[in-house]
Amino acid sequence: MPRTTDTSAPAAKATSPKAPASTTPPPRTVPSFAKNFPADPRLERIVALFEAGNYAQVRTDARALLTSTEDTALRSAARELLKRLEPDPLALYLLAISTGLLIVLAGWYWSHPHDAPPALPNLPAPSSS
Repeated sequence: MPRTTDTSAPAAKATSPKAPASTTPPPRTVPSFAKNFPADPRLERIVALFEAGNYAQVRTDARALLTSTEDTALRSAARELLKRLEPDPLALYLLAISTGLLIVLAGWYWSHPHDAPPALPNLPAPSSS
């Protein structure tokens, strides 16, 4: 059964005037990779920060959780969160390749002389008939 965390945000207004107003907000689901994480309030807070996009705080709290707990499941979950914040190796490889290509092409352009473009011939002005 997937874990859910209750949020304190107010429920969204119904779009239909006849729809009954909900007094409880819908439960917030955790990301699919975190469904098998152990139930721990510190870890749930870190997952909520991850969902909110506060990655700097996720790094800080996950490292603190790694050093403060001996539970292997919690340590594994914290390592998984930290691993998901690392840049994709393929993206780093492509960035390095494109940077190298830019340097080579710019060097090639600057190291070869460029002739002035040929002058356009003097053409007679178009006559209006």
